[in-house]
Amino acid sequence: MKFGIRSAVDVVFKTTRAYSGEGQDYLLKKGMKWEKGEPVLYFDSLKMATTEGTAETVYAQGGKGNPRLIAWEGDKTVTFTFEDALISAEGMSILAGADLIDASASQKIRVHKKAVVQVAEDGVLDLTDILDGETLVKDEIFGFIVDANGEIVERLGKATVDEYNLITFTNRPLVESESVLIDYYVEKSTGVKEISITPDKFAGYFYIEGDTLFRRQSDGKDLAAQIIIPNAKIQTAFNFSMSPSGDPSTFTFTADAFPGTLAGDPPGTEKKLYALRILED
Repeated sequence: MKFGIRSAVDVVFKTTRAYSGEGQDYLLKKGMKWEKGEPVLYFDSLKMATTEGTAETVYAQGGKGNPRLIAWEGDKTVTFTFEDALISAEGMSILAGADLIDASASQKIRVHKKAVVQVAEDGVLDLTDILDGETLVKDEIFGFIVDANGEIVERLGKATVDEYNLITFTNRPLVESESVLIDYYVEKSTGVKEISITPDKFAGYFYIEGDTLFRRQSDGKDLAAQIIIPNAKIQTAFNFSMSPSGDPSTFTFTADAFPGTLAGDPPGTEKKLYALRILED
C-alpha cells in the first residue's frame, strides 16, 4: 500500500505520570491534581507538523584510499515539531516552562493602566470614573500634563490619593480643564491569568498523540492515521513577534522523543520512541 501525506494534524498532550499539585509536584498551576494519562491540552489549529528521525553512522575505514569497510549506527533520535496558528495561556505555559497563575482573592494580580483625566472646576482630579469598581494601588500613581495633541508637556511626579480616590500632586495645584495623564495600577482578583516565567522551571514531558489522514494511492481514500510519542520532552523555547503588518505570529513546539511505553502495550514490551498507526478499514 502506498499513500500520500498532506493533511493537518490534531494533537493532544497527555500526562506521563500523576501530579499531586502540592509543593513542587504540579503541572501548569499549583493545587491542580492530574491522573496519569489525562489529557492536558488539545491543539486543533496547527499549520504544519514535521517528524524527523536521524541516526549517527560511524565507519571502520582502511586499506588503499581508506575506503569505508563497515558501518555502525547509533544515537537514534526522533524529533516532532509543529507550528500552531493560535496559542492559549495553557499552551504558552507549557512552551515556556512557566507557572500559570489565576487571579484570586488570596492572590491578586496588579495590572498596569493609564488614562487621561480632565481636572474639574474646583481643581480636583477624581479617579472614580476610570476605576470601574477596581481596587486602586494608591502608592504607585504618577501624573503628567498633556496638551490637546496628547503630548506630555509637564511632569507632575507622584500623586497623593485620599479615601475618595481624589488625587493631588506636591509639585503644584491642578488647574481647571487641564488634561492629566495618569499612570497607575489596579489589583484584580478575577479575570486575569499570569504566565510566570522563572529561571528554574522548564517545559516538561508529555504523552503525545496526533490524528491525521493519509491518502491511499490505489483508490484515493483517506485513511485515519495516528502519530504517538509516548515520552516526549518539550523544548523550552519560544519566539513570537508583535507587528501591525505582515503575517501574524505562529507558535512552534518542538518535542524530543524518549523511549516510553505505548498505552495498551503489555508489560515487558520494548519501549518505543515513536509509533505510526494507519487504520486501513
